[in-house]
Amino acid sequence: MEQKIIAVVAGREIKESDFEKFLQNVPREQQAYLSNPQFRQQCLDQFVALHMFAELGGEMKLEETEEYQEMVENAKRDILAQMTMREVMTKIIMRSTSSSLQKERLFAQNIF
Repeated sequence: MEQKIIAVVAGREIKESDFEKFLQNVPREQQAYLSNPQFRQQCLDQFVALHMFAELGGEMKLEETEEYQEMVENAKRDILAQMTMREVMTKIIMRSTSSSLQKERLFAQNIF
């Protein structure tokens, strides 16, 4: 299945699926507006601008600066911590749900 290209920035194609992922990060209080075509266009404009600035930053070789490297390391740490917390919480919820279901079954069988 071919991805729909919605924009091209500095020769790089921006796919609709990339834009949809970007929209998932819209703040909750603004998510109700996602069905509004004008709001979606504003988001698309912002997404394209983000790509344009990133391209410019690459041309300026900002990736080679110490500040950039520090920011990347901090972002990696934060992402790893968030993913770990999500995994741990998922396991806790699954265990809690499993334990509750076991208790309900035992109670229903008059064993508990």
